[in-house]
Amino acid sequence: MDKESKESFIEKNLWWLLLIIGLTSLGIYFWQFHGGLANKSDEWDHFGSYIGGIFSGMAFLALIAEMRANKKEKKLQEARYLTEIEDLKKEKDEQNKRWKKEDFERTFFMMLEQFNRQLNSLEENKYIDLVYSMILKSKRFI
Repeated sequence: MDKESKESFIEKNLWWLLLIIGLTSLGIYFWQFHGGLANKSDEWDHFGSYIGGIFSGMAFLALIAEMRANKKEKKLQEARYLTEIEDLKKEKDEQNKRWKKEDFERTFFMMLEQFNRQLNSLEENKYIDLVYSMILKSKRFI
């Protein structure tokens, strides 16, 4: 088994492994000290120390497994964030293009409006007609 498949096996079956270790430890204790419940407090003290040591080791293993699972989740979350950032960048670029287009259109129509105003002011001017008629009289067009 390679390292990744071992870690994957341990992570998938962690609770079963901890249960087996705990039951095996209890079995070994009762086998070593010939089973049965004790009447003396000294024997209960020894039993508590033995079980405390086993459970603290199992808790440490569970903590390590949880830390690895959190690390994997963090990597997945980071990948999701990176894709979201890329999507936001694309959206921002599209929005900038729309703004540039709107800015151009706004400028164009403002200039067109200014042109129309100037044209209207020229049409209102009576001197333009006079100058135009003088030009036509002075030159004959065929």
